[in-house]
Amino acid sequence: MNAVTIFVHGFNGSADSTDHLIHGAQKNGWAQKMLVVKIKNDGAMDFDGELDQQVANPMVQVLFENNRAPERRQVSWMHQLLIKLRQSFGVEQYNGVGHSLGSNVLVNLAIKFGKDSRLPALKKLVTIAGPFNGLHGFLSQDTVKDVMTKSWEPNKRTHHFKKLVRNRHLFPKGG
Repeated sequence: MNAVTIFVHGFNGSADSTDHLIHGAQKNGWAQKMLVVKIKNDGAMDFDGELDQQVANPMVQVLFENNRAPERRQVSWMHQLLIKLRQSFGVEQYNGVGHSLGSNVLVNLAIKFGKDSRLPALKKLVTIAGPFNGLHGFLSQDTVKDVMTKSWEPNKRTHHFKKLVRNRHLFPKGG
């Protein structure tokens, strides 16, 4: 099976958060949505659909029942999902597409569990509007120049951002 592409919505997100990306890929013949995984607050997973070995570019949409769950919990859920995708569906590689907090979840998943042999290997990762340094300047009077230096580094680095930078060497090569 080719790499599956997994779509993860952001904080307070829903199917609407990634549907337009998935529909666009299908409409252009680039990929086919095969599976929707609903992850419940207790980590239980409902699978709607199947992964067909013959489909060239299968897509999986992930939906969190608790779409306001903390990032660390979503990372844990995604870790379990990837184990399940490998064990139950034979997925050996995956691409990740994250929107907003979904971006942070996928990056932190790759850093924390990138060497876990129970998981499929990360092939490619696309992050869309990931708040990797929090939401400085969001809905406030701060301008871009107040938030970023001329070299496009944040003026204020959150604990989370510092941890990402410190652990960036753990991110899988090629992702």
